[in-house]
Amino acid sequence: MIKTFLKYCRTIRYLNFFHSIYRIFFGLYKPDIQAISSLSINASHTKGIKPIPKNKSINSPSNFLFLNQTKELKFPEDWHADLEMLWLYNLHYFDGINSEDKSLGVKESEELILSWIENNSLKSLGWDSYPTSLRIVNWIKWIRKFNINNKEITNNLALQAMWLSKRIEYHLSANHILANAKALIFAGLFFESKESQKWLKQGYRIYRKEIIKQVLADGGHYERSPMYHSIILEDILDLINASYIWPDKLEKDFISDLKNISIKMLNWLSLMSHPDGELSFFNDATMGIAPRVKELKDFSESLGLKVNNRINEINFLEESGYVVLNDTDFKLILDIGCIGPNHQPGHAHADTLSYEFSLLNCRMIVNSGISTYENNERREFERSTASHNTVEVNDTNSSEVWKSFRVGRRAFPGAATISKTKKEISISGSHNGYSYLKSSPIHLRSWKIREASLLIEDEIQGNFINAVSRIYLHPLVSIINISSLILPNKKICKFETKGCDLKIIDTQWSNGFNSFADTKCIEMKFLASKISVEFNW
Repeated sequence: MIKTFLKYCRTIRYLNFFHSIYRIFFGLYKPDIQAISSLSINASHTKGIKPIPKNKSINSPSNFLFLNQTKELKFPEDWHADLEMLWLYNLHYFDGINSEDKSLGVKESEELILSWIENNSLKSLGWDSYPTSLRIVNWIKWIRKFNINNKEITNNLALQAMWLSKRIEYHLSANHILANAKALIFAGLFFESKESQKWLKQGYRIYRKEIIKQVLADGGHYERSPMYHSIILEDILDLINASYIWPDKLEKDFISDLKNISIKMLNWLSLMSHPDGELSFFNDATMGIAPRVKELKDFSESLGLKVNNRINEINFLEESGYVVLNDTDFKLILDIGCIGPNHQPGHAHADTLSYEFSLLNCRMIVNSGISTYENNERREFERSTASHNTVEVNDTNSSEVWKSFRVGRRAFPGAATISKTKKEISISGSHNGYSYLKSSPIHLRSWKIREASLLIEDEIQGNFINAVSRIYLHPLVSIINISSLILPNKKICKFETKGCDLKIIDTQWSNGFNSFADTKCIEMKFLASKISVEFNW
């Protein structure tokens, strides 16, 4: 009991006063909403640019595919089925009506929407602010795409916007409040009434304030998750597109700011992606949820944005805390920063000083990824230090991740150094995540790139009982002996360790929600305060 209380204290201490008070208010306040009598759709609009299509998720009116799990549902009762919460959230998003797959016709989509309207009260999960935000945008896109004229749907859509306007997730902030604001902007543009103008102004005010706060100077989103970064970037591009669909409804300087931000975010995303075009796995990140990098680039270019595809040899994303080294032979992505914003680290992992590495256009070293948001052992492991390419001391996490989205004690990085000579590029960093332990050990790590080699050196300053450095291999990388790896292209990479006991263990890589691939992990147990591993190709 005392340990749990102290853990809550270590978590709550980072919340500011506003977030703490609003969290209580949000849980208690249930606003009344009434149908709007004078409601019309804004007829002044153009076609706009085709948005990024959603993934196929509806196989038939009763068969749904979310998070790599297919389920047969029976409506109306299964709108409230006893299933994983994120899976149910996806059901209420209605992404599938905007996929390019033709397995669900327009009439069937309309019937599904009407079923939702009839069988979901304000007290149901589907009316939570986040799924409501995504559903509002999806329904508006669908209505416009197929020129739907159904009063029952548009009336309910307006009701959702009114509800959302009184249920903004200020206590969660981050990607949630941006999704809330985007939905209000879309509803405010789509409808024509005094009430809809309030939604537009409210959404605009929130989005403008939050996007400046949340997108850092280097272009990264402050949650430090490439996946959520991509989701937010798509939202920004949708808003830019909305300014073309409903001309002169959004302020020009706001759209100009969004265009500049989106270009910076695209550049950041390009750096944080591997040569295979997929995201790196830092914090909550996996495949199949956010749009792919190419889709975002293509959408940006179709909106008239000039995308800079140039990547330097050394790229220091100082504000978000990543360094990217790029060469014709490799790409090395290093996490040397803090885990995320102090007030909202819900998508953060205990992964400080972890890294990912692609060699000869093949992913070679990868963090373990995520497969669930449920509060279970798997979620606990996937957020842990032990599931990342970094050092675990005394069998504890560098940041105190717990439950599904909480963080208590957290690691803070020391100053990073980057140097380059004719023969070597060197990056070093440190963190104090274990300083609460006896003797306050500090983890120091350096990466040194030389011709056709990568040397990683670790040091623990201070006494410790045990320490382990791990290297997770991509599933397509094979170990042929204790010192050689074979890449998918059949190239061989040799490695040599010093100062440690070496062990190869079987494990899994989470390449999507509820999706796993068998792989190997190289475990290096410290025999002294310093160890190293060097890869040569």
